[in-house]
Amino acid sequence: MIYRNLSTQECADIFLSINTEQKPVPRSLVFDLYGVASESVIDHAAVRARDIAMFLNEFGSPYEGEIKMPGAAKRQGGIPLSSAVTGIKPLVEENGAFEQIAIKELELQKQIIVNWFTALQNIYGDSWDDKGNVFQYASGFLAAMDFLRLQLIPYCNTQESFEVKTIQAAFKLAGSLIYQAEVKGQGGSEAQKKIYARLLDAFTPSKTKASAKFKF
Repeated sequence: MIYRNLSTQECADIFLSINTEQKPVPRSLVFDLYGVASESVIDHAAVRARDIAMFLNEFGSPYEGEIKMPGAAKRQGGIPLSSAVTGIKPLVEENGAFEQIAIKELELQKQIIVNWFTALQNIYGDSWDDKGNVFQYASGFLAAMDFLRLQLIPYCNTQESFEVKTIQAAFKLAGSLIYQAEVKGQGGSEAQKKIYARLLDAFTPSKTKASAKFKF
């Protein structure tokens, strides 16, 4: 906007209004716009993370229809696009978890993330789509992505297998599923840490290699 012939007082009013009351746009909108913005202004790691998040929202994924896009109606559960991108980005950025094990192809990155959530979905069975399932919320999704980055990727790389069966076999969670009630009323970061700790408690990595040939 351009103003002409304003008094000093009017200029001061506008300056103060902009710099004291302006609110940033929602992060989900920022990430959504990366899909159409110019190369010079986008965050390439965020674009890759957004592409994976959109893939997770597609048919057949454990998160089919559960990634909440900007402007979507409010509802219980679901993963905001901003949370999905925030959780995925540390895996796909330069020198991130995937690059450190030389997995740079988008399709392989998508497959590994889907395999991890498919393993969790198999463990939860019919309870996966239940709104009490902690992984149907942002804190659970973010904790799962932290666990993938810090624990599962190093483990599966050693095992030379990122297959669902390899991941699923490394968990004893079936008798102690994590539900949203456990973290109800806790702040986002606090809930995320508790869910991560529960996953770590259930993690029982094998000491023998699963395969003689790398598998996805």
